[in-house]
This record gives sequence, C-alpha cells and structure tokens, in this order.
Amino acid sequence: MVWHEVACGLDVHRSSLVACLVRGGPGGPGEVEERRFGTTGGEVAGFRAWLEAAGCQALGMEATGVFWRPVFREMEGRMRVMVANPAHVKAIRGRKTDRKDAAWLAGKVQEDSLPGSFIPAPEVREGREWARLHTNLVRARTQARNQTLKLLLGAGIPLSAVLSDVFGASGMGLLEALATGRTAWEELEGKLRGRARLKASQIQLALEVCLRDGEREQLSFQLQRLKTLDEQVAEVDRHLREWSDAYRAKRILLTTIPGIGELAAQLILAEVGPDLTAFPSAKHFAAWLGLAPASHETGGKSRPAGTRKGNHRLQSLLVECAQATARTKGCSLRGKYLGLKARMPAQKAIVAIAHKLALIIYRVLMDEVPYQEKETDTPPSPHRARLLRQAIRLIQDLGGTVHMSPSSNT
Repeated sequence: MVWHEVACGLDVHRSSLVACLVRGGPGGPGEVEERRFGTTGGEVAGFRAWLEAAGCQALGMEATGVFWRPVFREMEGRMRVMVANPAHVKAIRGRKTDRKDAAWLAGKVQEDSLPGSFIPAPEVREGREWARLHTNLVRARTQARNQTLKLLLGAGIPLSAVLSDVFGASGMGLLEALATGRTAWEELEGKLRGRARLKASQIQLALEVCLRDGEREQLSFQLQRLKTLDEQVAEVDRHLREWSDAYRAKRILLTTIPGIGELAAQLILAEVGPDLTAFPSAKHFAAWLGLAPASHETGGKSRPAGTRKGNHRLQSLLVECAQATARTKGCSLRGKYLGLKARMPAQKAIVAIAHKLALIIYRVLMDEVPYQEKETDTPPSPHRARLLRQAIRLIQDLGGTVHMSPSSNT
C-alpha cells in the first residue's frame, strides 16, 4: 500500500465542488484544509492550481452522473486521480454532509484504500461517446418503428401480421403510398418486392381499411422521423468505423469469435479499448461487465444473488452476441448452449454463453491471437448418451433389435 502525504477528497455536484485536502504521515493526525469551488471552467482551473500549489499527490471523487468528467479531464496526467463507484462510498445514514463525504474520501485516498473505477484512455473515451450515441439512436429508431406499428394497428391495418419486416423494401413502399393517400390496390401491389409478392392476397386484406386524414399525417411524420434517424445512424456508424480503423488488427481478431460481427467488434473496442491490462484476469473482466455470478452469503449459507451489476451497455451487447452464437452452426458454444438449455431456462443459458464470450474476448485481446474452434457443433456427451438410450428403448419397445458398433458408445 502507498501512503500519500498530501491527498484530496472531492464531493462533486452539478454546481459546486467541496474539497478536503489532508497533509500528514501515517503516524498521527494530519492537517486538514477545506474549500468550496464552482464547476465553471475557470473555477475548475482554480481548483487544479490550488491542488498543484499544495503538492497534492492523489485526488479521489465519486462517479456522480457526468459531473466528475470535467474535473477528471482537468486533472488527468497531472496527479493520480481515482473515481470510485457510488456503491463503494455510501455514507452512514444520518451523518451525511458534503464536508464529511469529502473528508472521508480524502482519508481513503491518503491511505490508498479507495477502489477506483476503470477509466480508459482519452482516445478510447472518444470512441465510447460515438458508441453510446449509436446505441441511443438505434433505441430511438426502434421506438419510432414501434409507434408506427401501433398507429397502423390502431387504424385497423395489421400489416405486421402478414409482413415479416414492415420496414423493409416492400413495407416502406406501402407505408409511403398510404401516407400520401394512394390506396388503389393496383398501385400498392406494384410496391411489393421479392417474397412479399407471394403474400399479395393477405396484404390486400390487411389494407382494406383506409387511413383518416389525421392518421395519414401522423404516418407521414413517423416516416420522416425514421428517415432522419436512419441517416443519423449511418453517420455515426461512419464515425465509429473511422475511429476503430486505428485498432483494425484488434477489430479483426474480435470478428473471429462466433456471434461477433464488424459492428459488435467496433462497439466492444469503443467501450473498453484494445488494452485490457487494467483487469488482472478474464474473470475480473467478466465481473466488471456484470456477467459474473454475484455472491450473497450470510450465516454460512449462500443465497441466490443473480449476476453482478456492471457495464450494462456492453453486457446487453454481449447478450445479443450470445443469442447469435447460439444459432451459429459448427460452433462449440452452440453445443454448450444446448447442454445448458436442457437443464435451465433459455435466457439464463444465454447469459452463461455471454459470460463465456467475455472470457474469450479477454484472451483474444490480451494474447492477440484469433479464436480457434476446438469442438464440433454437437451436444455434450452426457446429453448424446441420454438421447441414444431413449432411442434404443423406443426401438426395443416396438419389437426391434439394436446392434451397436463400438464407436456408437460415445
């Protein structure tokens, strides 16, 4: 453990910074100085100058919303800065004030016992902002699509019941025609493309009800909103791809993992960066993501605790990748998923596969080697043996005889 002779604890708020500076050695009471600063650029610069003049060696603060970011950006590279998870710095109820919070943080920073959060390098944080903007835009687009489908269903047009993708080429052609008041079936039928033509009669029945003027205006608004969101998503995709070109080798390595495509690899790199040395092991990385089992033991008895809290954005992404992995033929993780699904709920098995993906991602990025398949796409051996016994029993019950070769016993 490293003892900091001069350390500062900071309680961060939207419009104020409450700082507690402590000086002294580990043997006795030290000198304490408290100050309050604003959060404007000049005030934060004044706070930095005050710390530098005092010879501050380490600064600790709580990760409160986004309020800590300007302070971290100002202090980064000038001294050791620790940003703690709010769950680790909860004060005792009834004894919480800004000054006490700052003093408590200062004491923990001085004795180097404050657990700091993982904060990637500035160039990685730039990619993280693009990735999170991409996620928000995709969610907004999904919301707009759901509102459009709700509008159609409320108007008596169950188009989603006959078209697998209402927002594909055929569906968008129909929606644009409806929004402009064109309802003649001869004209609408010309908008159908590909396999949608095979469902022409069903689509015609779904479009029997005409939209009212207000409903057409709302549909036109939603279509324009979707067009804008599609353009914005494409623009953010371009920025994200350009940013990730600096880590092209690592991005290609990630795409060798089943279930992880080009976009998923870009989002993973943007969230954690190419260097995972901040995590001692793959298990630590999985725990940071929130994909490791939590522990809840009391009185010598362990109770169910689910998964730990972690980086929910990357956690959701890996769960989506795990769902794709479970559908990938020739993949050993698919066999693992089938074996888990036989004895637990499917969603729980998916989370277990997402945990496996987290471990693989750590090893691929740390070792800089592509993922290698070691097994075939078959269920685990115990599962295969059980299926084989059931088939033999069924044949024998029907009066048949089974002759097995030695290789069939696996």
